[in-house]
Amino acid sequence: MQFIFCKTSIINGFLSPILPMSCDYNLLVSCDHQPAFGLYAVSPRNELKASTSWTPVDSHLKELLKSSYGYPPSLASAIHETRTDLSINDIHSLSSKLKYNLSKFMVFQRDAKHCLIQSKKDEIGYMDNGDFVWVVNYDKINQEVVWVSRDFYFYKNSIHDFEVEHEWLSSRFRDL
Repeated sequence: MQFIFCKTSIINGFLSPILPMSCDYNLLVSCDHQPAFGLYAVSPRNELKASTSWTPVDSHLKELLKSSYGYPPSLASAIHETRTDLSINDIHSLSSKLKYNLSKFMVFQRDAKHCLIQSKKDEIGYMDNGDFVWVVNYDKINQEVVWVSRDFYFYKNSIHDFEVEHEWLSSRFRDL
């Protein structure tokens, strides 16, 4: 897997990276106000040839991203905070902000209440029945679980979609 900044364009009505067709990819982060480029995790089936449409991330960001894959709540939190930052206007500022946020959320993990719980429901492309997902928050009043998907974004589902008791989650997230 490689991490690259890549230019994007509208293809068939969807924002897509300008990459060879032989490349599997996952958009990690693009800014809501600046969709002309994004950070992608790519798995090329062949060697990815140099192009003016993409550039690899620097070694520091690469190491932070590799580390954060082992702790999805940190990557999802960093992505969420980075993509809404209105000060980001180019690849350099996106890279700097993401490095800062990844470091912050990985350090924060030692105080976090995040936990894994098992799904009882399919969310096509995001979670399968029986999967364990990271929970990052729980809304006790609405009984909604905030969890991290495979593509490192936050989603909310009813507690009834998971193998977990309301009382246990309520006590775990009581201070939030």
